[in-house]
Amino acid sequence: MDGAVAIDDVEICRWFSTIFAQELSEDAVGAYLSGAAEPFFAAVSRRSDISDEQAAFTGALRALAERDVPATALRIEFSSLFLVPGAASATPYGSVYEEGRLYGAAHERMTARLDAAGLSPVGGMDEPADHLSIILEYLAHLLGGDTGGEDPASFLESELSPLAAAVAERVRRHEVKSPFYQSLAAMLVKYLHSLSEIDRGD
Repeated sequence: MDGAVAIDDVEICRWFSTIFAQELSEDAVGAYLSGAAEPFFAAVSRRSDISDEQAAFTGALRALAERDVPATALRIEFSSLFLVPGAASATPYGSVYEEGRLYGAAHERMTARLDAAGLSPVGGMDEPADHLSIILEYLAHLLGGDTGGEDPASFLESELSPLAAAVAERVRRHEVKSPFYQSLAAMLVKYLHSLSEIDRGD
């Protein structure tokens, strides 16, 4: 390596999970403005070409740095994208895309998986189990080696990739003031696609 600490797929999944879990704190936004995302971008870029998404994210950071309270601007963006109900919302729950409602079959499937693995929702999130961030955290758990007999590639294909793609498409179509979340959602889709092509035994 080039002297940098290697970031593996478990850490990448958990990083993406934090992005979509809740509004970023002022400290987190400050860290991103100081370049905290760069090591993760470097790790993801080894899997796929994210140059366009990274450029959009960098542009978003430059614009945020000019705001009086960057964290407040992002909180408003997050709320508009993920928390406000409606057909245009990028609400991050598998059941919504499968059945048009919360607490559907996707939630039941993920609840069973989490219970079997003895896992609590990421960060103590009080959310349905089919939230994108919780599913990402569960993939990180699988990639960490504690699969309980579940194939990470099959889980990725059946549960996570379809949801991430659906959320990213809604985010892409949403009218936003900052491409911060648009760039990260598109980047996540590319990352998961590249991950699905990797032999987990390598």
